[in-house]
Amino acid sequence: MDIALLVIFLITDWSIVGIFAAVYGGKHRYREGMIFGVHVPESAVLDEDAAALTAHYRKANRNFYIINLAAGTGAAFLSLGHLSIFMIVWTLWLLEFCIVSMGLLIFTHRRMYSLKISKKWIVGEPVRTVIVDTSVSSVSEKLPFSHWWHLPVILASILALFFLPHLREYFGNSYLRFLLPGAVLLMEAIFWFVHVWYSHRENVVYSNDSKINLAVNRLTKRVWSGMWIASNYLMLLSMAILLIPLAVRGSTTTLEFFLFLAIQITVIVLITASILWLENKRNDILSADRSPLLVDDDLYWKNGWYSNPDDKRFFVQDRMCSANFSMNMAKPAAKAITGTITAGTILLLVWICAVFVRMDFVKPQLSIRGANVEVTAGMYDISFSRDGILEAELLDSLPEEPLRRTNGAATNDYLLGKFYGNQTGECRLYIYRNVRPILAIRLPEYTVFINSKTPGEVEAWYDSLNNPSRSPAGSAHESS
Repeated sequence: MDIALLVIFLITDWSIVGIFAAVYGGKHRYREGMIFGVHVPESAVLDEDAAALTAHYRKANRNFYIINLAAGTGAAFLSLGHLSIFMIVWTLWLLEFCIVSMGLLIFTHRRMYSLKISKKWIVGEPVRTVIVDTSVSSVSEKLPFSHWWHLPVILASILALFFLPHLREYFGNSYLRFLLPGAVLLMEAIFWFVHVWYSHRENVVYSNDSKINLAVNRLTKRVWSGMWIASNYLMLLSMAILLIPLAVRGSTTTLEFFLFLAIQITVIVLITASILWLENKRNDILSADRSPLLVDDDLYWKNGWYSNPDDKRFFVQDRMCSANFSMNMAKPAAKAITGTITAGTILLLVWICAVFVRMDFVKPQLSIRGANVEVTAGMYDISFSRDGILEAELLDSLPEEPLRRTNGAATNDYLLGKFYGNQTGECRLYIYRNVRPILAIRLPEYTVFINSKTPGEVEAWYDSLNNPSRSPAGSAHESS
């Protein structure tokens, strides 16, 4: 499990650094009439001050990505130890990388804008609102691939998840019935939604020549719609490779896991390659344009984000990455959403780190208070009636069958949380690996397996549970 987690996070960290470097690392080049997202004449490339700013950015940017590639790799290897320490370090690394990488670009963008103003590099006419090419708008619906290509993916997932016997049985034995199928369908629906939304967004006007505008917008919408369709089918394939063996055998082989991982990587590569190919192809078309639309809207981007009170649009194409969209920060709702998302993300990361700390460092403990028995262990505390215990016994090992984790953690050191076995049924595990004996407590609703690294503690729990008389009736409840 730890090796698999290491591989996943190594690929994740390398992908994050690679994508940022590929998308934002080349903003020093003169493209689409801009350097660092600022419109300037082509002659500005030869300006001494602009060249010095570009050289400084390239050096700082290169060093930043090299250092963070090494830091991300080092953080991933911490997953071989305590998960809590790894999650805290990895979260801090991710926040540092995202904030500093974008801060470096925005800071340079602002310096370039100040340089533009001081040298009076005004390009075209100032623009206050959006420009529309009506001839392109009239054929807008024909530009992307049809979004109905996503429908077979949704239907195939519904049929497989809810009607194939093995998958239905696997998901029907716990709250996995809703959690995992819901997550799969939600992911596929998101791809479909983004496809529809992107296809219906306003076309961008690049030129006074409608043929150029048509060619670029058709290319853009075809690439993006095709990318979302291909990604959805690849995601369906990867989930089939992962979930069908789990449902049939209760586990996946190393080959199946790495096939799943390879397809996930393919989706990331496909999206990144599509963005880069689209940008280069669009530049090729626009570089041959003999009547470019010369406009200057840099005033609304001077801070590094879009803020135009005269523009009714809420979302606009991002200046730094044409594949992204930025909110119009002149609108109060945009500021509120940005603040809410930022605060929510920070709180979520803090909560996740706290959960892992409790998993790693809160020792599972069984306590008996009168007729009530409590097991405390981080986020997976449970309590049940002493009279509801059907049987309590000491075991040398867990049942000899695959126990599928439905919620919790499974590392090389411990098993913690909610699990399910075909013969055992629902169970709660509070187990240190390679530690004996194990106390098994069978209840009407589920079975509890717990052990301890403290010598004699498990035997003391067993004696305390078996000495008092009990009746076969009882109940169990839990909190997590």
